[in-house]
Amino acid sequence: MKKIFLFILFVLLVLSCSLNKKSEETNINELIYSLQDILFETYDADQETTQVKTTIDPFLWYRTKSSGDTIKYDVGIDVVGDSAYATIKMIFPGDLNLWYIADSDTVHIEKPYIDTFIKYCFFKKDTTLDYHNGWRLVKITNTFVKTKNPSDVNIDSIKIFADGVIDTVIKMDTSYFAKNDIVKIPSGTVVEITLFSPDTTSRFFAHTSLKRKEIIYSSENIFTQNLRVPYIKKNYRLLIDGFTKGSLGDDSCDYSTFGIILPYTVE
Repeated sequence: MKKIFLFILFVLLVLSCSLNKKSEETNINELIYSLQDILFETYDADQETTQVKTTIDPFLWYRTKSSGDTIKYDVGIDVVGDSAYATIKMIFPGDLNLWYIADSDTVHIEKPYIDTFIKYCFFKKDTTLDYHNGWRLVKITNTFVKTKNPSDVNIDSIKIFADGVIDTVIKMDTSYFAKNDIVKIPSGTVVEITLFSPDTTSRFFAHTSLKRKEIIYSSENIFTQNLRVPYIKKNYRLLIDGFTKGSLGDDSCDYSTFGIILPYTVE
């Protein structure tokens, strides 16, 4: 009888731990969705306000979400004691719109694609149980975007510089930074972007606040561009990405990109 009683206690303990873990994952998942503004990414190119798109040899181009498909989010959570790790993956089905002139006619083609966005998060649990059972978002990574794995595009690192404001090199890895350490840049500041890459078969761009500028080849393995941050004070994203030249310059080549999304605040 004693053995049976101990066995029942053991089963109840296992079930309790299992239910508790599920409850913790549910709380963290709800916390993630409550922080969509800083954790969920997407392209904003389909909302550009400029009437004329950037001319690309001689294409006009922009990305839109596929009208027939929906964006899908997949959140994976691993709870380890009072710590938890989450992987946020977004599947973005879209179309690359290309406009060009052929024999005096305007031609419009669409290249379908599926891009994957990936961000990593770290959570800790404290004693304030009335807020998502005590879970807090502590650290995040930048977000990576790619069409293929491994990618057709190569970016080694990116330097962001503005005198007296920011001087940092971003590695293309999953280094964590504190949620409160998001870069703060004064309104209207011009930042210098230096991209390091041995890739001579791709073109690189910087996108922010519905604007886009090409990062131009400067010298061996170095591409540069200046970009003015917006004047309106709020949170923004800077997307730096590369495309295979065939993506933009050949109507018979598939779309392929690789990039990183960097959050920043204009103050």
